[in-house]
Amino acid sequence: FPVLYWLHGTEGGVNHIRPVSQMFDLAIRDKGVPPMIVVFVNGLSKRLWTNSKDGRAPIEKVFIEELIPHVDKTMRTIHRREGRILEGFSMGGYGAARIGFRHPEMFCGISILAAGPLDPEFEGPRATGNPLRDQILEDVCEGDMDYFKATHPWTLAASGAEVLRKPGTIIRQAVGSKDFSSYLSRRFHEHLDALKIPHEFHVVEDVGHQTPALMAGLANGEFYRKALGQKPGYTAAEPSNAADLR
Repeated sequence: FPVLYWLHGTEGGVNHIRPVSQMFDLAIRDKGVPPMIVVFVNGLSKRLWTNSKDGRAPIEKVFIEELIPHVDKTMRTIHRREGRILEGFSMGGYGAARIGFRHPEMFCGISILAAGPLDPEFEGPRATGNPLRDQILEDVCEGDMDYFKATHPWTLAASGAEVLRKPGTIIRQAVGSKDFSSYLSRRFHEHLDALKIPHEFHVVEDVGHQTPALMAGLANGEFYRKALGQKPGYTAAEPSNAADLR
């Protein structure tokens, strides 16, 4: 089976898994989304899906070098690029962009949902005067803005543009029209356009910073099938019995 790795937002972790997992379960049962394994990754709260500068929280390293190989070893996966999709919401969308752009050889699809903080200056609507910004910068970057910028999706898109322009990875960016950070998502979309990086950009009307509502407004099945190279109506072979799921 293909695998979709789902990256949570700030403090999203375990508490937000249930509604998203239910959405995937229903969509797969209704055959709107192709059968796949969905892995909810724990990236810790407020860690930006980035290796901390001090080395104490190597989030990206553990995900790429330990978790993905573990999933491929223990589950019936398509253990190559053509069978992996990376998706995230809010801080998780930020993580999907930065990790996906650094490792495009590992993912056939990158889905960036209401990502943030997408401004490389980290001065967005929830950052100015917010102690959370200072905490993130200290915990992840040791207060070093140069480290923040060097590991930011904006920078990684520019440095990896030549590879990201090549066929192979489908990139999707989406945000709600009422999301407080929608203007930053649009700015990032324009940045990708300027770099000539092929991608989809969707604005879902009348939706704020809400995971289920944003996903409900997107043609998820179409995106996942396109990323996986599946034709419309494709259905993966189902296991003959429960034991085959081991």
